[in-house]
Amino acid sequence: MEMTPKRRLLAAIRGEEVDHIPFSPFLAYYFDFLPKETQEKGQLEYLKAMGADPLLRGFIAAYTTRRRECSTTEKTQGNKRYITTRTPKGELHSVYTYVSESNTWFLTEHPVKGIEDFPAAMALYQDLEIVENIAEANRQIDALGEDGLHIALIGADMKSAYQHMVEHLVGTENLIYLTMDYPDEVRELTNLIAAKSRKTVEYTAERSLPFLGGQLHHQPEPRPVPGIHCPRDYGMEQNPAGIRKNLHSARLRAHQRPAAAHR
Repeated sequence: MEMTPKRRLLAAIRGEEVDHIPFSPFLAYYFDFLPKETQEKGQLEYLKAMGADPLLRGFIAAYTTRRRECSTTEKTQGNKRYITTRTPKGELHSVYTYVSESNTWFLTEHPVKGIEDFPAAMALYQDLEIVENIAEANRQIDALGEDGLHIALIGADMKSAYQHMVEHLVGTENLIYLTMDYPDEVRELTNLIAAKSRKTVEYTAERSLPFLGGQLHHQPEPRPVPGIHCPRDYGMEQNPAGIRKNLHSARLRAHQRPAAAHR
């Protein structure tokens, strides 16, 4: 029997038999260089037209984020973009540089440059609120139906806490030095970001988003989904039993969700 793209992808993720091997190219960067009329139709239509099984990574999330006391302004001059983030404990400044060959703004000056910036960084994440947004996620899942599978975003900044610090806040070399010189401060900031990210995992697990599919009958530990970080990166080791129970239940409910719900 021929499978729908969604059922084929879910079966492949579980390690079950499929009617044929799923094919779903990741279109990041490449899609930006396609003709404008193709881009306007969207990635889903492009994947369907080529006969792929659309695996949509990062198009939905079970939450949104907001801050009440912190604000950000930006100014672009040529190929430079200057970002100023204002917090109750001071300002953070970062710079992005645009590279036309890759159509990408690269972070070339991180906002946290030394230990003197840690109070502002702490204030930035103390002000971060994770807000449930399951209704919008469900709307997009229902709209996609059996035509593909959404892989939801998790993480306060779509990364694990330490990876976010490496990539977006501090930078690799500087973070190594700060970790050696100020381990307590680095740990405190990492734990704060991880606690916020853990909330995104809880919302996603509790609300049964389909990406949480996985065969757990002989697997006591929740295993990572491709493109999704290991649960321990989000502070789940602090209360593993409750989260693992939610993850397990979410997987089962997601698998049992009737096809009729995806019109």
